[in-house]
Amino acid sequence: MTRPAAPVLAIVAWDDAWSTLDHDATVDTDAPYRVTTVGWIVRDTPRAIVLAAERLPGGAWRGITRIPRAIVLRVEIISHRK
Repeated sequence: MTRPAAPVLAIVAWDDAWSTLDHDATVDTDAPYRVTTVGWIVRDTPRAIVLAAERLPGGAWRGITRIPRAIVLRVEIISHRK
């Protein structure tokens, strides 16, 4: 599915990539950095899910987060838009 006919509100849990500015051997860089994002699903493909935080007048979206499917842990639909 490329664009849902009626965008739905969802919670997406995913493992984000992260880095440090300094090399610190005491930091566990292999530890997952779990993120939860809530938003309207505005694009859903085999490669990525795209969420928007806001819908603007005229139907445009703002506050876009693109999450590669390979790092998505869970997608929970909150509500269907009518």
